[in-house]
Amino acid sequence: HNLIVRFDDANLFCRLKNLRELYLNDNKLKCLSSAQFAHLEPIVLNLQNNRFKYLPKDLLSTAKIYCLKVAFNDNLNAVTRSLSIASNDLKLIRNDTWHRLTNIQLNKSEIYTKCVESRYQAFNSSPFMCNIEGFSLISLFPSLFTAISPNLTTLIIYNCDIETIDDFTFKNLEQLQKLYVRHNKIKSIGEKTFNGLKNLCLLDLSSNQIEWVHEKAFESFQLQFSELNLSHNRLSTLSSATFWPLKLITRLKLSNNRLESLDNDLVSSLKSIQLLDLTSNRLKILDLQFNPFSVVEQMNFANNGIEAIADAFYDSIAVFH
Repeated sequence: HNLIVRFDDANLFCRLKNLRELYLNDNKLKCLSSAQFAHLEPIVLNLQNNRFKYLPKDLLSTAKIYCLKVAFNDNLNAVTRSLSIASNDLKLIRNDTWHRLTNIQLNKSEIYTKCVESRYQAFNSSPFMCNIEGFSLISLFPSLFTAISPNLTTLIIYNCDIETIDDFTFKNLEQLQKLYVRHNKIKSIGEKTFNGLKNLCLLDLSSNQIEWVHEKAFESFQLQFSELNLSHNRLSTLSSATFWPLKLITRLKLSNNRLESLDNDLVSSLKSIQLLDLTSNRLKILDLQFNPFSVVEQMNFANNGIEAIADAFYDSIAVFH
């Protein structure tokens, strides 16, 4: 909490052999030299709320920094080996910056995708999370994620103005279990958008502008897939074939769309469905037929203006818990 602009002494911190935590947050720093942190033991380096436009290429390989904090508000600890970048003016992150990290959060910066180098080698096989928030990415494409360890298990892409997702975008992330692409501007989901995600359990595409989902969009998902969130979009129709591959899904959220009618066999293949949310759509007739082995615990059709409920619907919910 000062007005520090720069450090002229390249060896300033190297003399502090027993340094474990260094807080330089809330200043006016624009650049750093990796030499300033050489020969240090593992430390927490807090650079939150400064004016950085780039990070030294070998910052984390020269120093033994386990936790680099460049965020506005960050509660991560040194053990996680985490990188969180927010409230700065970062435009470029070089590949050596990623090195040795298991948790990456890139929040509310302006890093251009064309500047992210693709060559990356994970420092070990540990799973980690990547949180990308507040960028202007416009499009997601496969090479964007080649710089990230294939052992990534959670990926969050929030409020990035994304309009399109290319085919095979996530093919390098075979170990991914949770994918959140929320609060963007995606308009459609293609047939091969999610191909390669063999271990995905949760997909959250809520709060986009999705009008159309290819009926084979989820065909590559395996039996462990359990939750799909398409709420707060612009869907007006859905093919029953769309959900056929999701036989063991337990939670399906379709609220706040523009659905006027549904195929009566839309959820008939979902024998493990526990929660079905169709709140705030435009449904007039309710004639869904559930799988006889369904274990549905909660379904919500509020705020639809439903005028009629088919007998077949009542018959199929006799086994509800």
